[in-house]
Amino acid sequence: MRNFEENRASRLKDTFGELRKKNKQSLWLSDSTWKPLQEYWASEKFKKMSAQVKKNRNSDQSDLGPSLHTCGSIPFSEQKR
Repeated sequence: MRNFEENRASRLKDTFGELRKKNKQSLWLSDSTWKPLQEYWASEKFKKMSAQVKKNRNSDQSDLGPSLHTCGSIPFSEQKR
């Protein structure tokens, strides 16, 4: 059940991100939900947080460029620790 909930949360986050970028209300969102979301996305608090997250995501680590997951999968024997 936990994997399902995490997956759904991730998909919902992605969906809201797309709606925000397109500035288009989905059919399943009521006006009473959409308006506060638009207000939050337009707020200085959100814009500041978004800029910081973008900066962190694009940070240069030891002149290697933006941070990427480059270690590959972790062997089962290491995950058990």
